[in-house]
Amino acid sequence: MERRDFYELLGKSLETASGKCRAWLVFLTAQRVLPLFEQEFSYSDVPRRTLDYTEKFLLGELSLEKLYDWASDASIVVGTRWGTSYGPKRRELPTQTILAGLAAAHVVGEITLGNPFSAIHLYSYKGPDGKDLTGDQWSDEELGKSLAGDTASSASMAEAYDPNTQKADPAKLLKFWQWWLTEAIDEAWEKATRV
Repeated sequence: MERRDFYELLGKSLETASGKCRAWLVFLTAQRVLPLFEQEFSYSDVPRRTLDYTEKFLLGELSLEKLYDWASDASIVVGTRWGTSYGPKRRELPTQTILAGLAAAHVVGEITLGNPFSAIHLYSYKGPDGKDLTGDQWSDEELGKSLAGDTASSASMAEAYDPNTQKADPAKLLKFWQWWLTEAIDEAWEKATRV
């Protein structure tokens, strides 16, 4: 079973335990890589606050309207600032930092709208051979670097990215996906059935 099918199986309704499980899984996944963002871009609290608001929403302490209000404001910040750092030492942010921030950026939409892959076939780009590759043909690495991807693909790439090779380290990818499959899903289910 592919992750796309797994998301579909869980469903998007936050009224069901399986839908809540999917939502908590998204949250836990972004939370895992948040330190990778904060260690390089500590003066931006947008990802941290996004996750804080999301957690409050999942616990029933914040309305969907308030979460959307925050997400709308946060998307403006993400769209204008995450490519470069600002401050006394302006510089390009490391890819790993951007990917960790992107994982947080996916959270609200993925939790409230459901399967992030439901319209992935509408996205495309020119592959190395010049042919169009639609989103449903993209690798996890390509999904992870795209706003069209999901939290898990961005988080896995953030955690596994090797700046020396500018690719994902296969051993780190394996470690991430083992955590996701053996720990994160169980924790998400526990939280979903407790709340």
